[in-house]
Amino acid sequence: MSEDATRAGAKAGAHRWADPPQPEVGFRPFRSLHWVPVIYAVFGVAWILGSDHLLHLVSGTLPWTEAQLQTVKGILFVVVTALALALLLEIFARYLSASASHALEARKSLSDFAAAATDWLWEMDGELRITAISGRFSEITGDPPDAMIGMSRAELVQLAGAGFEDIGAMDAQAPFRELLYPYDNTRGERFWFRVSGQPVLGPDGEFRGYRGVGSDVTERVRLRAARDRLAAIIEETPDVVCTSAPDGRIQFLNRSGREMLGLAADAAVRGVTLSDVVLGPDRALFLDEILPEAIRRGRWSGQVRCANMAGVVRTVSLVAFPHRARDGAVEFVSIVARDVTRELEVQDQLQSAQRMEALGQLTGGIAHDFNNLLMIVAGNAELLVDRLEDNPKARSQAEEILATADRGANLTHRLLAFSRRQSLMPERVDPVALTGSMDRLLHQALGEQITLAMHSAPDVSSVWVDPSELETCLVNLAVNARDAMPGGGRMEIDIRNVTLPPRDAEAGQDMPEGPCVAISVSDTGSGIAPEHLEQVFEPFFTTKGPAGGSGLGLSMVYGFSRQSGGTVTVESTPGQGTTFRIYLPVAGEPAAETPPNGARAAETPGASGVIEGGSERVLVVEDEPEVRANLVRQLERLGYDVTEAPDGDTALALLAEPGRFDLLLTDLVMPGRIGGDALARAAMTRDPGLRTLITTGYAGKGPSSGNGDRAAAATRVLRKPYRRAELARAIREVLAAPLS
Repeated sequence: MSEDATRAGAKAGAHRWADPPQPEVGFRPFRSLHWVPVIYAVFGVAWILGSDHLLHLVSGTLPWTEAQLQTVKGILFVVVTALALALLLEIFARYLSASASHALEARKSLSDFAAAATDWLWEMDGELRITAISGRFSEITGDPPDAMIGMSRAELVQLAGAGFEDIGAMDAQAPFRELLYPYDNTRGERFWFRVSGQPVLGPDGEFRGYRGVGSDVTERVRLRAARDRLAAIIEETPDVVCTSAPDGRIQFLNRSGREMLGLAADAAVRGVTLSDVVLGPDRALFLDEILPEAIRRGRWSGQVRCANMAGVVRTVSLVAFPHRARDGAVEFVSIVARDVTRELEVQDQLQSAQRMEALGQLTGGIAHDFNNLLMIVAGNAELLVDRLEDNPKARSQAEEILATADRGANLTHRLLAFSRRQSLMPERVDPVALTGSMDRLLHQALGEQITLAMHSAPDVSSVWVDPSELETCLVNLAVNARDAMPGGGRMEIDIRNVTLPPRDAEAGQDMPEGPCVAISVSDTGSGIAPEHLEQVFEPFFTTKGPAGGSGLGLSMVYGFSRQSGGTVTVESTPGQGTTFRIYLPVAGEPAAETPPNGARAAETPGASGVIEGGSERVLVVEDEPEVRANLVRQLERLGYDVTEAPDGDTALALLAEPGRFDLLLTDLVMPGRIGGDALARAAMTRDPGLRTLITTGYAGKGPSSGNGDRAAAATRVLRKPYRRAELARAIREVLAAPLS
């Protein structure tokens, strides 16, 4: 018979436990059957020995011959023998019937057991082919019971797929247990079975196959796989995961926990008390507060400071919660911790940056309003000076008012520098050459007791900055160093190229990135206390006392650096000195917009010069009534024909007729929908011959129109507060500039 026919026959009739092939039953006679041959033998011997004597006794009484009597004797012996054989056959037939009935009952019990069992039963023949599988297999997998009938061991291994390794017990025809076997049903679902088998031997010890049981452990395998995945995740997570007994003895500590505590990867920590491996300021909290509180309340959360074996202190955010048995007893406590040291540092940096930004907005707004007030004070003081030529005492008082206004203007300039709203006139600057040209000025600022040294790397790049503002920053830093070294010392200036990494936006960093020039100013002074480092750049903050300064020097350095596209940092050690380091981007594109005419908007307040006027027609646009009135008086005194407007809408109405005005003088920042910038663009569009002068207490921006060179030549920016001489000079320069 072919192999396919054999497998077909096996599938057709060998997969059901209810009608299996009948087993061979050996002959085992009843206990009484042993006496039948003995009785027959005794009877035969007695018959042989006594039959002739019996025939002799009856021969005289019977009319038979001796031959006839011998025939009767033989017939009787045959009858007795036949009866004895019949009795033996009846006894044997009853035994066979009882044995078959017993075997059928056993098979029926086995079938009932297979149907009721949670596991499924299976059989293999001597060639290791599946010959029977119980119905429980179909209930579990959804496949018909004959799905595996006839399959050989090699086919079963192939069906299991890669990763399954067969055992050698079958080769040795020995029992096996706990074989984990994967099975994919016809729907593609994978099941896992734990299979055990027992070899079946014939009466002569011949191997006839296997019988065994398969247990469904799919959920157990899945749970174990999920547990293994979870264990791998816990082991690789950057957070610290630890479990401990209620008394603080460690049961598990993941890799991140070992790294944070400075322990070796293979260090034995099981059974070690938490306080033995967790060092630092809050070491005692674990046993005294965290574990007891977590057990009592069900949870503990907070921040603690821990130190590793090297003494490095870290701040961690920690959560502890207990795990209880069914009876409520605490089995263990889980501890999950995260190192938040860097996050707290970033948070502090962000808060510091936000505080500086808020201070910048506040001081910028104050400086803008104060500039308008100074415009009124300085303008009226100048008028008084002109009118009091015959009264020297009163004229001196008016000049003192002017000088005070100048000092106030310098103060607002510093505030605007901090808030990054002052007017800058940037240009390409060689920082090494600029610093070298300041040697005499810096020596004067430092005094004779302080030594100045300058160092620079070769090929230092140029930067795009306002050179006068950079000079002012260096002077401010020199003065700050001088005040930190009242008994003398040394100040060093070092200039070199650096390349800064990309900034971390999430960290709130304000560092530039890419190629920069670093200007370091170091001193050997008293240094800055750590608690003051975050405040040194805040306006009006000073540790020098009421007579030591305004507290605006360093804030101006900070504002100038930020407005120029860079930043400034500070490092200090009390008693050893301080280093301020200004980072400025290498010159490429301008760090701040160059004023349209490419020249300075104004000289410093109080600059002297011949006051020139004219008779041109000027439209003055200013929203502050007092500032506008003072400006009109100044212009009329210079001889101009002045028309005033309180806002941009009114000015546009006056500019409807082209050629009516020669000059538009407007404030940059005004309430309403039209500011000075938009007004200048609209005015030059309507009247191409119109010149524009913009005044501002903020950044020196001109109109950003699309009129190109014509707009650049026709527009000028004048920084508030300004003196009449500066105003007159700016007007003449704008009116005299050629239009391209």
